[in-house]
Amino acid sequence: MRAVPKPPTHEFNRAFLDYLRACGCWACQQTRQRQRYRTEAAHIESCRYGDVENAIPLCGIEHHREGRFSLHKMGRDGFERHWNVKLTELAKRYWEGFNGPDQAA
Repeated sequence: MRAVPKPPTHEFNRAFLDYLRACGCWACQQTRQRQRYRTEAAHIESCRYGDVENAIPLCGIEHHREGRFSLHKMGRDGFERHWNVKLTELAKRYWEGFNGPDQAA
């Protein structure tokens, strides 16, 4: 018997990802530091689960993937503790900023 893949939890939305990339890095803004790397849409869960309410803007090197305080290095729980933020709530706020609070998924 073959495993059946789970359907995406959230929908995919290319325009929303472009919006996130235009917002600038959330973590750089929190520390008021100059952003040195391109902003990426950082998925909270795997990107195969979709984009809506599942991504936030982070600079690619320092805060998304490779930096000491990055989402990938610290893991979701460590990132939330260090930055004192709930990523699901933050992602929802970005989705509402893009689509309006009445259009939340």
